[in-house]
Amino acid sequence: MPNIFIKADCEIEVELPEVGWTSGEWKSQENERICDDYGHPKCTINFRIENPNEPICPALIFVGDNDAMDGGISVEALSETKYKFTIKGVFKSKIHKDGVALLNSGQKPVLEGVSRFRHDYNFDEPRATDCEFSLKKLK
Repeated sequence: MPNIFIKADCEIEVELPEVGWTSGEWKSQENERICDDYGHPKCTINFRIENPNEPICPALIFVGDNDAMDGGISVEALSETKYKFTIKGVFKSKIHKDGVALLNSGQKPVLEGVSRFRHDYNFDEPRATDCEFSLKKLK
């Protein structure tokens, strides 16, 4: 799969539906240990590129904290149900060749959700993002 480079400087607030909804997993030291042991990212910011020709088949881009070339991703618990993900820096991830075609056709990635310790939370509606995406290395 081709590389994609992402330059970001943003904060993403997540309001979970209720106390205990996945936040227990997001606080689990055991889940953090598994990420460390197996080299999984501790958190990801998840993007998608809508495919107008096949709406049920968007291109996905997962940007993990371990994809950082410069900078990083951090997560802060603001309350039992509210978290703040901060992504700042330049990241190198992978994208499917269909995603490359969508980018080249002018489609823009949108923010789909986040994950922590391999447990996802997707937003009800995708969110616009001002992150920069490039198929060439960013500085």
